[in-house]
Formats: sequence, structure tokens, C-alpha cells
Amino acid sequence: GKNICDYLPEDIRLWSQKVRSIDLSLKSDQQLAESLAVISRAVQITNGYVPRDIQKQSVLILLDSLTEGKGRLAQIKTGEGKSTITAMLAVAQNIFTGKKIDIITSSAPLARRDSEEQGLFYELFDLNCDHNITKPSDPFIGAKPCYTSDIVYGDSLSFQSDLLRSEFKGLGTRGDRKFEAVIVDEVDS
Repeated sequence: GKNICDYLPEDIRLWSQKVRSIDLSLKSDQQLAESLAVISRAVQITNGYVPRDIQKQSVLILLDSLTEGKGRLAQIKTGEGKSTITAMLAVAQNIFTGKKIDIITSSAPLARRDSEEQGLFYELFDLNCDHNITKPSDPFIGAKPCYTSDIVYGDSLSFQSDLLRSEFKGLGTRGDRKFEAVIVDEVDS
């Protein structure tokens, strides 16, 4: 009964709970449009701006790969808001598939920054995020707490190290988390 452009944080949380209770695996154009509108509204609330058309179009193109079960590669220019596109895509992908998302960034500082800056955005959808960046001197035996999060940011080295500790050393660093869905930010790095 309320226009999406007037949604408040509690409206987005309520919408998110409701949409998770229906099967969106066979998404319709209407469900996709509604989801993108709500996600865009959440960006506006948390970041203070409405996502640009190029950001919304990028999310739609990247989401299209879900129906084919294949990946997608997009070239997005510097300054077009890749971090926002990545966060929007992570939420949309989680909404449509229910999968946990690993986001591989180009550097540890970027992983820390994005996980902190996007935290409030994810919370609007009842999702939590963290990063897997640790110091080399940090001994990890058992699962890192970050891997219980819905969305984990990290650089390729951290994901590789954690996978090797889990799979080959048997330390269980990733806990029971599988690579269900991976978004690679800055694939050329």
C-alpha cells in the first residue's frame, strides 16, 4: 500500500522477509523490477543517492546469468560505482537464490572498506557481512567467524589461504561454508 520510493528501513526489512517466503527461483519481470526498485531505495537510504541507470542496468545484466546457470563478465569503467553494483548484485542474488555470497576484491583494504561501508545496506535486508582479512601472524584453527556471515568480502589471497587451510590442512577455516556464489570485483587484478 506504500510506494517503494517512500519506503523506510522498516518497510525494506518487512519486504525482505515477505519476499524470502515465496519461491523466486522462477523470477518474473515484475518481481525483478520490484526487487531492483527496493534495492535502489535501500541504496538511497544508506548511501544518500539514487543508483544511476548504468548501475541498475549492470545488475540486471549480471542477474540474467542466474537463469542460465552461468557466470557473467562485465566491464564497468572507473567511477561508475562498482562497489555499489557489487552490493546491489549480492543482495539480489541472495534474494533470488538464498545462497551465501563471497565477494573477491582486488585488495585487503578494499575488502575491509566495502564490508564496513555496505554493512547498513545489507542489514536492511536482514543480511550480515564481514571480511576474511587477517594478519599472517593470526593463527586460525577452526572456522573463522566471518564465514557464518551471509556475505564475505576478501581479496583473492585470503580466500585462497582459507580454502587451502580448510581443504588441504583440514583446519576447517571456512567451517561448512561452500563457494555457492562468487562475485569477483576487479577481475583483472
